Amino acid sequence: MKTTALGRFEREFRGWVEAHNNRHGYGADADEMLALLGTRISDEVLRQIGSGLINGWLVTEEEPGRGYYVRERDRPGVRGGQYTLTHVGDGTVAPCWELYVQLGDYAQVRTVAERFGQEVRLEDHLMDLTVYADSRLVLYVEQKRNAGLASELLRKVEAYGQAGFAQDDYDRNNDALRKAKYLVRDGARPLFFGLSAVGYRRLFSVTYEDRDNRFRLEPLGQSLTAPLSDYPAGNSQGAPRRSCVDPLACEVEALVPEIWVTLGTGRTAYNFYAPCPNGDAIIAGVYADGSVWTDLSGLGAVTAERLAAGIAELGIDLEPGAQWRFWRSGDERFDLAGSDPTAIAQAFRKALDGA
Repeated sequence: MKTTALGRFEREFRGWVEAHNNRHGYGADADEMLALLGTRISDEVLRQIGSGLINGWLVTEEEPGRGYYVRERDRPGVRGGQYTLTHVGDGTVAPCWELYVQLGDYAQVRTVAERFGQEVRLEDHLMDLTVYADSRLVLYVEQKRNAGLASELLRKVEAYGQAGFAQDDYDRNNDALRKAKYLVRDGARPLFFGLSAVGYRRLFSVTYEDRDNRFRLEPLGQSLTAPLSDYPAGNSQGAPRRSCVDPLACEVEALVPEIWVTLGTGRTAYNFYAPCPNGDAIIAGVYADGSVWTDLSGLGAVTAERLAAGIAELGIDLEPGAQWRFWRSGDERFDLAGSDPTAIAQAFRKALDGA
């Protein structure tokens, strides 16, 4: 008997609940959780996610303890998936609402994009969802948990586009500024920008100015997939290489949420900042080639030593004592690409906790 898309999603979801229970010792009821999910996420969106699973675009991670993490099958590297359920206190488990919006959008957009030879990605250079026609970024979509959060994000992003900003402006706890930076950074500048949440979809064309990173968002009143037919891929040049930062960013979000990642402000492509007694310090500055350095003096001697000890278990050398230092693997600089992002995030966790 042929499996329906909704049936496939429900089966996978029950497995996620069971895996989450086993990993954390909870007793959430899968049917109750599925009913809770249905109070906000429509069957149509769940069917889209189910179709993504049937098509093999989305997979559940198979490693022990990771059976409630979902990721793209064709993304290189290991782990780096996103957790589907979370503990919200007092023994209560809840779906990660925003993720279901993101997965539904991904499956829907990919269904259309594949007709035109375009490449669709999840968690791409810190952007939630992207579509490339060859090397051109056609569409960038951000997902939010609800319409109120999406509307507020839109208002602030538009304000940054009108006023202008610098790429090194401080953006801790400033989601809108980070999203504005993603729009205008080198190698991005998508033609269209979308915002999506439960019961909320908005699409905009983007016009860029030549000063102060300014841009304008023009509402289109169309579906997220509407522009794709105008930009078929020509198979002349592929999409940019995926960033080795994205799997680590996903793992850090799950294990060390107080660490925040943003675009680099100097030679680095991305910086992971850790809260420290004397202010935020770069626990990992990642270059475009995958090399990594740490601000040892900013972390402080104790945290730096714990970090060095933690990553030494992974075969990475970080000799404390200097003001800053590159990570090394043998006689070469360490390359983040192909590494285990979970193990590195766990080393971050131990360095900050002292565990």
